[in-house]
Amino acid sequence: MRFIILVFLVLVPGVAFAENFLVNSNKLFNFAEKTYPEFFSPASTATYSLNNYLVRYYPNTGNYIGTSGEDVYIYGDVFNGLLKAGVISNFIELEPDSDELLGKH
Repeated sequence: MRFIILVFLVLVPGVAFAENFLVNSNKLFNFAEKTYPEFFSPASTATYSLNNYLVRYYPNTGNYIGTSGEDVYIYGDVFNGLLKAGVISNFIELEPDSDELLGKH
């Protein structure tokens, strides 16, 4: 039983981080679709995982947007291939970590 609890405690921060990473990436992708529809349409395409990236592909424009950690990348002919656009917090307000939320109660 102790082993199960130990494994749970070790894995939970990683799960929370992964969920937070997905939430912030999707928030960024939604922002990009709304702000730059000429590059990222149609809106609300599926987010998928590719190696260490979360990515959305926009078939109407042939462009991609993706995140790896905090880094934001865009890809397409209009961008001359792959371009690092900055970090997620340059574009949106990050969602707080679940650990921080638990500490505030």
